[in-house]
Amino acid sequence: MSAAERAAQRKARFVFDAGPAGAWTVDIDEGDVSLARGRGARPTATVFSDPATLVDVLHGRVAGVQAFLEGRLLLRGNIAVTLELDDLLHPEQRDPRSPRCHRVTAAEVDSFYLEAGRRGTPPVVLLHGLGATSSSFLPVMWDLARDHYGSHTPMMAFHSASELLRTLGEGRAAVGVLPMPAEGESAPWWPLCADGRRGRAGSWRSASAGTR
Repeated sequence: MSAAERAAQRKARFVFDAGPAGAWTVDIDEGDVSLARGRGARPTATVFSDPATLVDVLHGRVAGVQAFLEGRLLLRGNIAVTLELDDLLHPEQRDPRSPRCHRVTAAEVDSFYLEAGRRGTPPVVLLHGLGATSSSFLPVMWDLARDHYGSHTPMMAFHSASELLRTLGEGRAAVGVLPMPAEGESAPWWPLCADGRRGRAGSWRSASAGTR
């Protein structure tokens, strides 16, 4: 789903606070946008900055993420929705480090993720744990997603650990994610690595090193 398509489904309220220069409230209601002076009640997010920076960001001359990381812009509220807004306001010549927002639904679970870097470049996949969000990686993504790196690669789902390990061994994938072994499992996956190492040591060393 593109950023424009997501905006057509989004309901959100943003307050842009320029301090003594004033504040403005932008309401987005499934494609309809309205602007009012002042600080609206219960905003989805509030963006604090100086007037010049706000103008540059809203006109797409500076990526909002860049201003945020440089300390020129502060944010309070829902950062994921604000990143989607920034995705709509990117400059005409987009900085490859600026993240692109995506939403995907798998097994009825709606997931939000970020992508940055030039398409077709060597990927780096960043996975966060409980208590973190994709925005936790913004400083890292900004540094990694330069001319020679990307931060997203297509992922595949497997029905069994043996299928995943076989794919790694054949070189059709670089990293595999498996559940932590539990005590008393009837059919643990980790002996498959040892069995495979006997016949194809090189392939299985890659598999075991890339498995979590």
